[in-house]
Amino acid sequence: MLVPENNIKFLYFDLGGVFFHWRQFLQIAPDYQAVFDQYDTPVCLGQMDPQELLVKYHLNSKLNFVDIYTDTFTKIPEIHQFALELSSDYHIGIITDIYPGMLEKLLQKDLIPDLSYSPIIQSWKIKVRKPQKEIYDYALAKSGYKLGEILFVDDNQANITAALNLGWNCVLFDEWHPEKSIEIIRSVLSQFMIE
Repeated sequence: MLVPENNIKFLYFDLGGVFFHWRQFLQIAPDYQAVFDQYDTPVCLGQMDPQELLVKYHLNSKLNFVDIYTDTFTKIPEIHQFALELSSDYHIGIITDIYPGMLEKLLQKDLIPDLSYSPIIQSWKIKVRKPQKEIYDYALAKSGYKLGEILFVDDNQANITAALNLGWNCVLFDEWHPEKSIEIIRSVLSQFMIE
């Protein structure tokens, strides 16, 4: 929800489910979802090394977990192109719950646009994750912008609801219908043009 005094100058993007599809990994074996549900938060908070997940997923301990995990991700090209367009007019940052070492792999594998993101808020670095209030407060302070100047794009309804409750401008991204989500973002931004 937007209020009239808003003037969007900055966009925060989530990564998984926005720039790439990531859930394919969980479909590889029947027990992967249960393992993910149990250990995702400790890894996202930096309390557990991603390599430890190899044992939990019954994978070869000589593999690199972040490599094999990100190998199952697929790019969403429409939002990549749109983010590149936006970067000429808006500052862009990231708020993500990815694992340690994953951001670099995502860039190497062209799974996120190669932009000058600033700031990049990674849950494992600050030991708090979405949808906790503290990550939004931290991201707001780090952005250098006022609340009404930021638009947050995420694919998770719980994350969007938490941000909305704190007064953030938000768009829920549908990774399976990126064109529709892009049109919503365009519409929001057109209502509140940069000065």
